[in-house]
Amino acid sequence: MSESQSRQDHSSEHSPKSPCDSKPDPKPDPQPDPKLDPKPDPCADPKPDDCRPPCPAVEDCPPKKRPCPCPPGFQPPDWCEELPPMPEDCAEPEPEPERTPTPDDPCGPSPKPTEQLARLKARLVTSQKVLRDLEPRKLEAEDLEARIKNLQDRVDQQTTKDSDYKAFYRATEVARSEIECFIPTVRCQLELKDFQKKCVCAAIDRVDTRIAKAKREAAKVEIRARWADRHHKEAAARLKWAKTNFEFLEKGLQERIEIVRKELGELKGLVDPNKDQCIAYFYLYELDRLIQTCNGTDPCWRPDLGVGTFIDCWDPECYAQAHNRALAAFNDAEADEKIKASELKQANDLATTLRTAAETAEKNRRADILAEIAAHDCCAKCPPVKEGAGREAR
Repeated sequence: MSESQSRQDHSSEHSPKSPCDSKPDPKPDPQPDPKLDPKPDPCADPKPDDCRPPCPAVEDCPPKKRPCPCPPGFQPPDWCEELPPMPEDCAEPEPEPERTPTPDDPCGPSPKPTEQLARLKARLVTSQKVLRDLEPRKLEAEDLEARIKNLQDRVDQQTTKDSDYKAFYRATEVARSEIECFIPTVRCQLELKDFQKKCVCAAIDRVDTRIAKAKREAAKVEIRARWADRHHKEAAARLKWAKTNFEFLEKGLQERIEIVRKELGELKGLVDPNKDQCIAYFYLYELDRLIQTCNGTDPCWRPDLGVGTFIDCWDPECYAQAHNRALAAFNDAEADEKIKASELKQANDLATTLRTAAETAEKNRRADILAEIAAHDCCAKCPPVKEGAGREAR
């Protein structure tokens, strides 16, 4: 060991320590194994933001320069996405037991006003959570009361309803039997020849075929309209993504940094070691937080990035490249969204037209069949003559 190093160690032993030095450095949270604990714990304390510097401050080398940032990748909407399961209620910490009077302190504890204020605030938070959790139960109880009343009314009227339904069913059964007897009786009274019957059946078949074709065409166009709606929604999502990136580079980035620079100037003026040094340490921490470089996913595109991330990500060359890409992506997405919107409107209009035509054909079925019977003169005295076959039955 060198003499200079020995003197440094000796001086560090006798140098006055700061009150903050007595606290151990915070240890980083152990990284959970995804195989052992794949689901996040909803009751765990939230982790600090990744832009926060360590406190107490740790001297470190300047971070290396990042490569030019690329915009975050576009993710199309997930049409099969399912909601995660509802997390279980987090257990509330049990309140501390109240102190009982002792012989040395017959009047009981004498808490400071600040301690009492903190205890009341904690109780207020607990009470508010209880009220928030009870609100759904209150609504459920009111809904159950209404449902019980309605169900009780149905039970009271069930005998009458059963009797009325039985009478309705029997009347329908009698009507069906009457029609079943009526049809063959009257059909036998008709004096139609085979060619006349075939003519009527052909008229029915022609009209039903037209109706079925209209329904099939309407169903096909309905499917095309649904796909056009899917494509338009994806194009709209892509336009929103491209517009967000472009507006961030066009004005949001510089506006954000202007706000941070102004805040840095204000905080710097508040640092005064000659006054309260703890307050000065806090303001230095805030200054350090605002100039830190953020990590995580797409830190360069965060709307709340700080000066450190700005300097690390957006030098003039990188900014110019990203701005040009964002402008091109925004123009392409805007044009594509307009085309998809036009295609969607056209598909919806055509689907409405064909659906209306199919419904009209179904509604006018009997009238169209009668018109077909009249047009082909199905009740003519003689069958129609076929070319080259003489007068044969149709």
